[in-house]
Amino acid sequence: MNFDKTILYRYTRGQCTPYEKLLVESWIDQYKLHDEPHPKDMLNMLQSLDKKVIQSPKVRRFNWKPISLVASILLIVGITYYFISYKQQSAYVLGQLAKYKSPKSSNAVLVLENLQEYNLDSLSQGDTLYCKDYLITRLTGGELQYILHDPKAESLMNTVRTSQGGMVSLVLSDGTKLWLNANSEVTYPIRFKENLREVKLKGEGYFEVAQVSNKRHRVPFYVRGDRESISVLGTKFNVNYSSAEETFLLEGKVAIAKGSAEIPVDDLEFNVELVDNQVYSDSSVQPASDLSQYIDWKDGFFYLSEQPLHRIVEKLSSWYGISIEVDPSISESILFGRISRKKSLKEVLEVLSAVIPMEFELNKGKLYLRESKHLIN
Repeated sequence: MNFDKTILYRYTRGQCTPYEKLLVESWIDQYKLHDEPHPKDMLNMLQSLDKKVIQSPKVRRFNWKPISLVASILLIVGITYYFISYKQQSAYVLGQLAKYKSPKSSNAVLVLENLQEYNLDSLSQGDTLYCKDYLITRLTGGELQYILHDPKAESLMNTVRTSQGGMVSLVLSDGTKLWLNANSEVTYPIRFKENLREVKLKGEGYFEVAQVSNKRHRVPFYVRGDRESISVLGTKFNVNYSSAEETFLLEGKVAIAKGSAEIPVDDLEFNVELVDNQVYSDSSVQPASDLSQYIDWKDGFFYLSEQPLHRIVEKLSSWYGISIEVDPSISESILFGRISRKKSLKEVLEVLSAVIPMEFELNKGKLYLRESKHLIN
């Protein structure tokens, strides 16, 4: 049988039916305790109530001291009331998290060489931004493309910066395509030099680098980070300079060097090389079993398969703009499948909690995920 979880609370208030009163008192008498039980024992006893079947309508005497009995009953009521209120609290937190919607805009800003800023959401597809020596057009696919008038414009630098939930794509002057993830930034010349192509990246970006030759020699392309740099000859790869230095190569060949972006590329040693479907992370090269886990953001979903919860949470935090902390007891839990980035944070967490039982706490704008201690269904 399944008991009503408010029965103990109603028992202390004298609101039980005769049958319920008999059920509780028979259950208490069953244990014949003389001392106040430990809370864990009390929980086990409480769960046993669900299985208790009354054999006789006879009321039995208890062996607990009156004060101990009252204290124990109140303890049980408190525990029971906690579990009753848990679902209400969890539902309230999820209701609050429903406010964290999937962003409807790119949340990106373009910074010109004169430090003037433009909100890219105000630049619609087909619109053109007129600058002194060049034009910036938003293509039908949403990418930004530069149209240059002055061949000396190579000295002018632009920056595109995204905030939480932001993503933007652009086409550089050499034809290289770049996608910029949330909370990221890329600085680049509006025209590359004849023998050098170089951009500076903070955060995460996906590149499809165009092959460019000068006098039969390929012009290298460099992605510079705060602690690492990548040398490219024409390839597709993803770079994550956010929480970790991680480079994933889909196609082609790249070389990686340690060192600040302030160091000239000629002074760097590019002694780590990647080939197709390899990833460089934590100073080591490993084969990548599934490319989706590295470019899921570009394709519009959260990739879960064989991913620990803490890695997924990093992506959720960046996308929805909320700080999330995961308890170590569940941080390494493995997930499977994928979820659209168009869903709200509430919808995503409901899916995750169906696989990994967890509790939610929202405190001062920070979300805490903990292992569920909810023992009563």
